Amino acid sequence: TVVDDFQVQIPDSKYIEAKQIANILGPEISLCKLADGVKPVREDLAELYLGGTWKSTLVVVGQTGLPLHSTAGNVLRDKTSVRLSIRLPPTKNPQEASDSLEQILTKDPPYNSKITIQGKSKGSGWAATEFSEKLTNSLNQSSKALWGKEMQTFGEGCSIPFINGLVRKYPKSDMLVLGVLG
Repeated sequence: TVVDDFQVQIPDSKYIEAKQIANILGPEISLCKLADGVKPVREDLAELYLGGTWKSTLVVVGQTGLPLHSTAGNVLRDKTSVRLSIRLPPTKNPQEASDSLEQILTKDPPYNSKITIQGKSKGSGWAATEFSEKLTNSLNQSSKALWGKEMQTFGEGCSIPFINGLVRKYPKSDMLVLGVLG
């Protein structure tokens, strides 16, 4: 698992949302297509949903200095570079996470090797607050008219930096952010 420093306390309302989404979507909750026979990271569908919205993930998104697998051998290299990406929960402070990652990576490097960190970029996530009763009622009324069921929220991990600016500028407003998958 990703280091605890990168996790947050998940609000109870998001666990409820996850269970509702899992019941509605079933196995299709995984938005990426898996190869035949490959299983998702988590069997529990609500946990799978939370893994993409409220739990940190670490991914190597690029590397330099490693040979192609077809020509690789048991040799020492003088330099290897990797580009890491950490997806943080929307309420996690990105500066704290960045500082923690740097400390983890540079503390006691093996064989006294040199580790340098360059090109850090970070951005704050956004988590919707509970909607006002007025907006909830309006959304439920519309959803029932169109689909015969109450509305359902669905959070998806992504970065939309200007949303935080809108929230700061209009702190008493409901924010309903809509997107199109694809």
